[in-house]
Amino acid sequence: MLKRLDPSIRPQFFRVRLELDPSREDFKGVVEIDVSFERAMQVLELHVQGLTFDAVTLMDGAKPVAAIAMGDDGKGVSWFDFGRGLGPGPLTFSFSYSADFATGLEGAYKVKTGKRSAIFTQFEAIGARRVMPCFDEPGFKAPFEIVIVAPLWATVVANTKTLETSSVGKFVTHRFAATPPLPSYLIAFAVGDFDVVDFAPIAVGSQSRAPIPLRGIAQKGRGDEMNYVLSTTERLVLAIEDYFGIAYPFDKLDIIVAPDFAAGGMENVGAIVYDEGYVLLDEDPDLDRRREMLTLHAHELVHQWFGNLVSPKWWDDLWLNESFATLLEAKFSDQVEPRWHFSTDVLLNAHGAMTLDLLPSVRRVHEPVNSEDSITTAFDSITYEKGSVALAMVEGVLGEAEFRKFISSLLQTRKFGTYDTAGFVSELRKCPKGHEAADLLLSLIDHTGIPIVDDVAQAFPADAVPRYQRAKLSDGLWLDQCKIAASLPLPQALAIAIAFDISFYASEMSLQSYLAGVHELCRHPMWEVAGLALENLEFILLELPEKSRVKDFAVVHFSAQFVAVAPGIDMVVHWQMDKREADLAEFFVATRCDEIIFQELMSDGLRLLKEDDPFESTYREARLVPALVAAARGGQTWVFQKLATLLEEIDDVHFRGHVIEALCACPGADKALEQMLQSGAFRANEIPTVLEVRARYPEFRAELWAMVSRNSEGLLARLDGDMDVALIQAADGFTELALAREVESSIRPLLGRLRGGVPQLSLTLDRIKLNAALVAYLRQETGP
Repeated sequence: MLKRLDPSIRPQFFRVRLELDPSREDFKGVVEIDVSFERAMQVLELHVQGLTFDAVTLMDGAKPVAAIAMGDDGKGVSWFDFGRGLGPGPLTFSFSYSADFATGLEGAYKVKTGKRSAIFTQFEAIGARRVMPCFDEPGFKAPFEIVIVAPLWATVVANTKTLETSSVGKFVTHRFAATPPLPSYLIAFAVGDFDVVDFAPIAVGSQSRAPIPLRGIAQKGRGDEMNYVLSTTERLVLAIEDYFGIAYPFDKLDIIVAPDFAAGGMENVGAIVYDEGYVLLDEDPDLDRRREMLTLHAHELVHQWFGNLVSPKWWDDLWLNESFATLLEAKFSDQVEPRWHFSTDVLLNAHGAMTLDLLPSVRRVHEPVNSEDSITTAFDSITYEKGSVALAMVEGVLGEAEFRKFISSLLQTRKFGTYDTAGFVSELRKCPKGHEAADLLLSLIDHTGIPIVDDVAQAFPADAVPRYQRAKLSDGLWLDQCKIAASLPLPQALAIAIAFDISFYASEMSLQSYLAGVHELCRHPMWEVAGLALENLEFILLELPEKSRVKDFAVVHFSAQFVAVAPGIDMVVHWQMDKREADLAEFFVATRCDEIIFQELMSDGLRLLKEDDPFESTYREARLVPALVAAARGGQTWVFQKLATLLEEIDDVHFRGHVIEALCACPGADKALEQMLQSGAFRANEIPTVLEVRARYPEFRAELWAMVSRNSEGLLARLDGDMDVALIQAADGFTELALAREVESSIRPLLGRLRGGVPQLSLTLDRIKLNAALVAYLRQETGP
């Protein structure tokens, strides 16, 4: 059971001084915390992990009192005894300590950037305690005043503006303005040899405030690739300000990109950090990649209000943070690029969550959090995706204007404070139609599973409101709906296609009926509908290669669509066609169902790999990765070595991802990949990708899991934190129950050290069983 800190002891102010040198393996800190005691206590309890203390003192006037004893519970909570009673009233404590930089991507960690290393941070969920003693729960909010001492050559960035700097020898002291009251997980800093891009300040919009200083922070030589993210920031911020009726609440905004990062983005106050692969874009980037970056950026900017200005009281309230940001990212992205179909993103969110919500061990959206495991699992697609659809349905009941008014009021009345789910629902009930909306919301967030509808009119109404439900229909009714969907507008057609897809994944229709429905859906002009079945078709072709009619079906329905985009076409149509081309290239390479297309792509990939730098080629971006993967799957021995050499030479996160996808498709590469994992050839955030891509192919899975089992100690040391569960998630695509038993037997001994391991193991085993059940169901059907 997770021990929570006593709420009657609350931090009032943090003064943090850190000595951070990227050339060292450790750092030093001095932290003073003003603490208010509502009642007398014997000891001070707070969060600490991996810190070695030189001195801990109670600042009692002119006579500091040193701690006479200290200890911890082994789970991140430490206690300090000063030999006297503490409180009631205010007291100040000082901590002098040192600590090693993290081996993984939680806390403060180092990444090689060019000739030097840089320091980045990731404190959400419970990484702040690795860097400073603190009250590392979201409900404890207090101002932080940060001072960082760093080498003369280093750029230093933190949450707020720099007030002053002073030099002594080879080091510079950077003092930053105090933050507003914040939870510890939103504190961030970066120290390194960076490009600093000073962009035009964000102008004043509908809300009264000063212009907001805006900068981009990237590793040296990459700053000129931040133009797109910086150029979209003002439009997004102004749209969000106007929606909430609240000015941007902080004193500046830095966009920081890290070469090795545990998430796509993190909403730290005034210092948003992104994985390089999402943000550093070429002058003429892949349109789908640009679209993905825009929604990610909108998501993290929404958090500056919902999550940062107002924060969750406890981790079981986190769902509101993430669900709102996921819902609203589409609204604001649509204002920047109104023709890119962002309105369907919430529907696609429903699809992602439903595949998880079919599993018996799935968690609720609003799930009690009483362990570190359950903190980690709070950050899943149930929270982000199911929660966002639930809120979209609430908006559908209230109406857009009333919903917006309600959210704005919630933020206005709780500025720099917290919210909880009970209070949110109570306020919701005060709105017109609020009781109906609240009851609907609670029916979704407090229960697992997908509500089932067996009436066609109720399942697929004519409006475009996203719904979290699935239909159970006869095969004949499904075919009728798929025929109708082919000529419907995108939102309604997509709703039918998603429900149809989920029904198949749940083993509720025959293969013959599924293919008949897909035949109809393929006629829809929008690729989101026409191409939705590719994932299921790939599953069938890889797991049941004897089903030759599926291979023939895929060739007949999709091979002719594998065409290049014509030049000069409308950008939105270009994006649709480009995505179709990329999806189909990936599909044909994975399944080899059309040998002519596979051989064409393999030939292209081999030619590219014979060039010094395949990424300098003018070859089509949509086909680039599939061509390299096809070359790898062809089995020529020199290809793996060429790809491994490229990985050593390439620093660009995006291109490294391309190489890794191809490397992990090479047959006979198990030992070489294991050696690369052991040697550190892959960055920490690349390890989950290595495992996931290798697991895609059934013929590699048994040896992949044997490798994971042999190297679990080293892998855990590098993942270290919320990324630990990637070890288990590598098995999510397995379809054999014998492998499920191996996964269970090798993971169970690690569960005490693998954060999030207990719930994730249950989910993964359930997913393997569901996959196996679908394979068995399809195998029973007669005929090839």
